[in-house]
Amino acid sequence: MRRWNGWGEEGITYPVHELAVRFLLERVGPSTPPAPMGLEDLLTRVGEGRVETFPCSTSDPFQRLVHSFGQSFPDWLKFRMGLEFRTPDLVAFPGEEGEVLEIVDAARRERVVLIPYGGGTSVVGHLEVLDYERPVVSVDLSRMKGLLELDERSGVALLEAGATGPQVEMALGERGYTLGHFPQSFQFSTLGGWVATRSSGQFSLKYGKIERLFLGGRLVSPEGLYQVHPHPGAATGLDMKDVILGSEGRMGIITRCLMKVSRVPEKEVVEGALLPDDARGMEAVRLLAQAGVPLTMLRLSLSRETECVLALTAHKWWFGLLERYLEWRKLPSTRALLLFAASGSARDVELALSRVRRVVKGLGGILLGSLPGKRWKRDRFLLPYLRNTLWEMGYGVDTLETAALWEMVPELVTRIEKALEGAYAFSHLSHVYPTGSSIYTTFIFPLSRDPLENLERWRTFKGRASQAIVEGGGVISHHHGVGLDHKPYLEREKGKLGLKVMRGVIKEFDPYGIMNPGKLVE
Repeated sequence: MRRWNGWGEEGITYPVHELAVRFLLERVGPSTPPAPMGLEDLLTRVGEGRVETFPCSTSDPFQRLVHSFGQSFPDWLKFRMGLEFRTPDLVAFPGEEGEVLEIVDAARRERVVLIPYGGGTSVVGHLEVLDYERPVVSVDLSRMKGLLELDERSGVALLEAGATGPQVEMALGERGYTLGHFPQSFQFSTLGGWVATRSSGQFSLKYGKIERLFLGGRLVSPEGLYQVHPHPGAATGLDMKDVILGSEGRMGIITRCLMKVSRVPEKEVVEGALLPDDARGMEAVRLLAQAGVPLTMLRLSLSRETECVLALTAHKWWFGLLERYLEWRKLPSTRALLLFAASGSARDVELALSRVRRVVKGLGGILLGSLPGKRWKRDRFLLPYLRNTLWEMGYGVDTLETAALWEMVPELVTRIEKALEGAYAFSHLSHVYPTGSSIYTTFIFPLSRDPLENLERWRTFKGRASQAIVEGGGVISHHHGVGLDHKPYLEREKGKLGLKVMRGVIKEFDPYGIMNPGKLVE
């Protein structure tokens, strides 16, 4: 059963050992575990709805409550500490595209606000119910999860937008295919959500971000059903796929997605290595990305993250053994952990991995073999559960991410982590390109018992870091989307004319202003 007030499934935890507790006290400081907010207390705040009947909908208070939250830090303050929140008036559960058409048509007629809901994993405020004067209906697509068609000759699959990551991979895997898209939210986030926010998966180096996988699809807008047909290439003006990609629910509800799929690889291997410092770690991934080595993943934990991740997630005996080995090899404490993966035929995998090994050795690094990779694959979707554990210990956790050209990456990392002084911040490069890389930063800070004080602390950290990103030449979001949190910084990136164009496109699809208003752009 899905946990209503945190990340993941009930009963799954990520415990931390004594070494991790000591590390947090030394690096972050003492904490004050906040008093938990009970479900019954929160349900008393769910008021009467402003609309009684609507297609495929329920007024159940629990459903209204859980559909008012995502996974942003302010969302956690709402369901964990009772910070003020608003709920949708109803929650709709369409089972097929025809019912989505009914819902959108009813909303158009009655001027009801619709908020599309996929897996509820947004970390930037996509799902927040703002102070709308009109009734609000959350549209949950979880019943729309099927594989509708598979064109094996073309390597294309048509799937319903409400399918979660496991549902996508299970349906395709039964036919010997994979989408290859594995964001950290993979277990709960949905195909439509990935498209709507321009998501990126852990194996994007091989398969690409979602925009490389998305070939076309269908969007139910207040102006009617809009379909983007797939073509291997076209010279017909603006690419209308971009109307759907990154639309964040502003132009309609994505119902079907036509996706590029690949055969399940014969072999997939993840290995680890340690580079002596951040500079040589960055140089390694840059060289490999620009050389076009056919890898599935390059993920570089910079030195502060390497230290933190090993302390928080490694078993004490393994951590001690690794430390003694590194002392014997005389690798400095500034070391950076590189995880690299290859998939395909056994021969192709070995050739790709051997090229990484040569680069690592040439830069003075140490190869760790497959054990770190096996541990990462085993735990990669469990790590978000640490957020629950740390919260209960009295620590708030949030993340932010950007991307920049290689020339800017080292300085931008420094700018971001300096902007987060007062919290313990650490970064990794998780999606690399020949021209640059993403930067993913996590920050941990002690919580107070006052939700408003915690909100102000978070706003200060988030604001300073976001300013550092835009001033340092980074994009305000590489794969989390815009939502509410990044909206103030969008003009800096798009320009006034760019925002005017975006608003114009939105208005053409939704002249009534009923589709998730207030998110992405005003």
